Amino acid sequence: MKNVIALRLLLSMLSLLALGMLALYAASALKGSQEFEDPAYYLWKQSGAVGLGLVCIGLLWAVPQDWLRAAPLPLYLFSLLCLVLVQVPGLGHSAGGAQRWLQIGMLTWQPSELAKLAVVLLLAKNFSLKRYDPQKASSLLSTAVIVLPVIGLVLCQPDFGTSVLIASVSFLLLLLSGVSRNTLLGIAMPVVGSALYAVFSAPYRLKRLLSFLDPWGNFRQGGFQVVQSFVGFHNGGVAGVGLGESKQKLYYLPEVHTDFIMALVAEEFGLVGSAFVCGVYAYIVFLGFEVGHRHPQPFFKYLSYGLTSLLGMQTLCNLGVVMGLLPTKGLALPFMSSGLSSLLAYIFLLGLLARVSKVDSQGLPC
Repeated sequence: MKNVIALRLLLSMLSLLALGMLALYAASALKGSQEFEDPAYYLWKQSGAVGLGLVCIGLLWAVPQDWLRAAPLPLYLFSLLCLVLVQVPGLGHSAGGAQRWLQIGMLTWQPSELAKLAVVLLLAKNFSLKRYDPQKASSLLSTAVIVLPVIGLVLCQPDFGTSVLIASVSFLLLLLSGVSRNTLLGIAMPVVGSALYAVFSAPYRLKRLLSFLDPWGNFRQGGFQVVQSFVGFHNGGVAGVGLGESKQKLYYLPEVHTDFIMALVAEEFGLVGSAFVCGVYAYIVFLGFEVGHRHPQPFFKYLSYGLTSLLGMQTLCNLGVVMGLLPTKGLALPFMSSGLSSLLAYIFLLGLLARVSKVDSQGLPC
């Protein structure tokens, strides 16, 4: 039974990567032909990122557990530095009205993807310390010192969706660490109040909320993508229209190869394909929590819970947006959406989770 969970995690990820590249090619071939004279342009980029991610997993496999314990603080400080550099003119790269990318030469990447992982790693380290006591204010303060600087810098980009995601994962880890529900409720009230203020004080966020509540009534003011996503799900039916036969990719659904790629999966592979994708994600989350439940070491237990929660919550957020159950947030679907920073981050995340599941310090299977 040794390494069985790790193997299942990696095979599940590979199945999503393979299906994701099929869907990505179908979604982006026309765009690639028109903009780069290469229908496989986005597929080549995605394939390169997958290859690099798999190399990273191979390197992780050789890393001693002591190195993993030592990595959280340096990685966290590096991610903070990168988030600061995003705001520096000449280094920060803007697109779609947001400055979320760091551009150094030919390399453009999104530091917030690394910051999400760094926060989870450092929280796991913090919760595993002997001096950590979930009933003490000092311990709660140490959590705030880790989480709030990252959220603040991410909000400056602005990236409200990622900030909410980091806060949600942090709350779940606090709950798992033993913090009482009453204490969490007391912390959550000002956080939720601040989030509501951020929504209603920014016209574009308010427009997204109104579009979510009534996408047809706000069709031209922000509901267009969600309505077209509904059309994709409707067209797909049970069995789908077939690979490459989607109509929504013909610019009816803008940027379908990024955040709304699940709508194309639903159209081309139908309810059957959609259920398969959701089932694989659910299976990965189940395995991730199983790793955390079985691991005897507190650091790796919290790390497993945190990584799994991050993956699961981002997946739910993306699927919720595509299905009209949540306001638009701009969060990619892990392993499937086009976007090199997110793809690399989640391949690394799952590789790290598989590495943690391999064996504990006593050589027993986890």
